[in-house]
Amino acid sequence: MLAKPTRCAACSLLRTGQGFSNGTGNGTSRVLLLGEALGAREAQMGVPFVGDAGVQLTRILERVQHGRQEFRLNNTVRCRPPNNFLEGAPWEDDAINNCTTYFLDELAKHKPSAVVPMGNVPTNFLLGRALKGGIEDRRGYVYSCTFSGHSFHVVPTYHPSFVMRGQQNLTDVCSIDIRRALRVVRDGYREPDHHYIENPTSADLLRFYASCKTACANGKWLSADIETPTSGGATEDEYGTIVDTEIIRVSFSFDPHHAITIPFTYHTFDVIQQILELPWAYTVFWNQEFDVPRLQSKGITIGKVLDAMYMWHFLQSALPKGLGYVATFFTELKEWKSLSMELPEYYSCVDADATTQITQKIHELLVQQNRFHMFESHYVMLQPMLVEMGNTGVLVDPVQQEKFRGEIDKELRRIDDEIQGAVPLEVRGVKYRKSFPPDARLGEQVRASDPHWTWDFDRNTGEWIERQTFLYNSPAQVVRYMRFKGHPVPTDHKTGKPTTSADEIEKLADKFPDDPLYVRIIGAREFRKIIGQYIDGYAPDPDGRVRTHFNRKPSTWRTNSERPNVQNVLKRGGFADEYRKQFVAGVTSDD
Repeated sequence: MLAKPTRCAACSLLRTGQGFSNGTGNGTSRVLLLGEALGAREAQMGVPFVGDAGVQLTRILERVQHGRQEFRLNNTVRCRPPNNFLEGAPWEDDAINNCTTYFLDELAKHKPSAVVPMGNVPTNFLLGRALKGGIEDRRGYVYSCTFSGHSFHVVPTYHPSFVMRGQQNLTDVCSIDIRRALRVVRDGYREPDHHYIENPTSADLLRFYASCKTACANGKWLSADIETPTSGGATEDEYGTIVDTEIIRVSFSFDPHHAITIPFTYHTFDVIQQILELPWAYTVFWNQEFDVPRLQSKGITIGKVLDAMYMWHFLQSALPKGLGYVATFFTELKEWKSLSMELPEYYSCVDADATTQITQKIHELLVQQNRFHMFESHYVMLQPMLVEMGNTGVLVDPVQQEKFRGEIDKELRRIDDEIQGAVPLEVRGVKYRKSFPPDARLGEQVRASDPHWTWDFDRNTGEWIERQTFLYNSPAQVVRYMRFKGHPVPTDHKTGKPTTSADEIEKLADKFPDDPLYVRIIGAREFRKIIGQYIDGYAPDPDGRVRTHFNRKPSTWRTNSERPNVQNVLKRGGFADEYRKQFVAGVTSDD
């Protein structure tokens, strides 16, 4: 390991941080790839990105078709923090502040024109934490940065170690981001000019409606987007969970770089309705499941709808579906999703403009691949039927549902009895009593509702105690059992604190197959999941029906449902038959 320079003397990681590294690469591309901190292998060798994350970075750069030596590679923190824990650690700010002097040396010597911060830590270091969102919200965008007199562009991307840990689908995304940084070095960056009508007058509305009629007659598609009090702070593909009926504004676009936003008021209702009821080839929304029902609840009529978010998902099903995320692949827009509160009119115009730009390019790609007709048949035409199915719902038999609950409760009581009988008295919690009822007897119940809460006597102090029920869902009590049995206590790799997560309990059950507790904790958790998901999760509406929401979120493009998920059901056997008896055949009001 390289010895730390004297400038590390004031750092809180001087003794606890392992190793030290300088940057590598000749930097002829004038792009600096900035990571977070050293890993174990990097600390041993004193070189950044030579461990597993370095292997992943090499894969990424192979797709960029540039060698590692053409870049400068460095880290925000030049040593390895304890347990590889930096983001959110108590020493994060101090370590970064102390290493800033080395970063300034890097800028002065190599003068990069673009920096690609990989992960949240270097991105926050360069752009600040005040900017909304994490790396998924910022990656791929071009930011102008001045750092202690040095000016350069910043194009954030994911850290290779994040990609390596089960996110291989993001490998190409990282290469796209790095290619964008190279393009910025070569060509510079300037956001295209745009024409947004943010505060339209009556004359503006008349002119826009006239242009809509012409665009509609020419076969163009209309992009529409609504804003509500909550929509600016939500992720598009999660909009379906938000309950909100107020509409603040509606924005429209049918040409790239052009948009208008119209306040949703009594005075503008008619023009909004007139725009939406024109015979557009398609009215495009980014997640129609949010916008369309809210517009319809206000009495707005909408023609043939196309969901651009799901068209993107059809094209590239393994990547996130947020509008701001997808815009980095198809537009030169600056990041705008952080401006919903500061510049709401501009924000809404960009939403509509981005939808137009993205939709046109995805449509072109699908047509080139001879796949657009498949999207139309498998989503556009089918979705109204799925919406009707979800809205119709299925009848639930409340008597059978409570019977099913009773069967599961019976199993939980059985498991609890077995646990109380198997756990040593020394592990169970105690409560010392200065006074006790005159009829108290050793080993008898303290309270009628809990047969496992019993009277006992501490022969060392001469005091009566209540020997309490062992709570297997209490992490502290389970850890106490582990220590009593001499079993290894699993710890969180970041905090170092004991953990009783499901994965760790399963590992203990495999390691100690004869132990009476771990396998029963797993069983109890499964039964509690059944109650939460398959009984409480199927709470019917006042008319006795359970309604679901169908969507296409899985990367396989298969239909799934949520709130509740009626497609994830108990397997046959066991309690599956009791589960199915909850549902009864019913008739709709149209039958």
